[in-house]
Amino acid sequence: MTDSIRNSWLESQYVEAMTFAQRSEVLSLAPIAGSPPFKYIAEFRCDGLAKTEDGIKVVDRHVVGILFPDQYQRVPYDPGQILTWLEPSDEFHPNIGPPFCCVGPIAPGMSLMSLLYQLYQMITWQRFTPLENNALNEEACSWARDNLDRFPVDPRRSMLDVTTKELNAHG
Repeated sequence: MTDSIRNSWLESQYVEAMTFAQRSEVLSLAPIAGSPPFKYIAEFRCDGLAKTEDGIKVVDRHVVGILFPDQYQRVPYDPGQILTWLEPSDEFHPNIGPPFCCVGPIAPGMSLMSLLYQLYQMITWQRFTPLENNALNEEACSWARDNLDRFPVDPRRSMLDVTTKELNAHG
């Protein structure tokens, strides 16, 4: 049985997010399952942090899987059921412990664009938990409190910055 409300919602999410991604220098979005799509791979080209043998370094590519389960519009979901951190495997952030990442509670029907914005804010360190008891990476929490002057790590305050400037230049 086809769920016309779900399909309509999925189609609107696809159109809005793909339109944005086509104009963005920060986001690439690839639908990978369904018609309309219910699974995506999001690639963010912005500065975030990774922990290597040599210490904390800036990395500029981050990849996340996004899944909208059948009941997504009707029930709340844990972020671990919706988001999968794919790359880099050494991402350094209090809310990221690959393959898990936590944007906080996901309300029924939270939009794809809202999830993308929240992921961008996490990657660039505009958003993070400073409390170890509420983190996926306790070490990153402690490090963050000692390095607040480094945030955000990407000079663009918003995923919209590039798109907005581009539209203003052409409009």
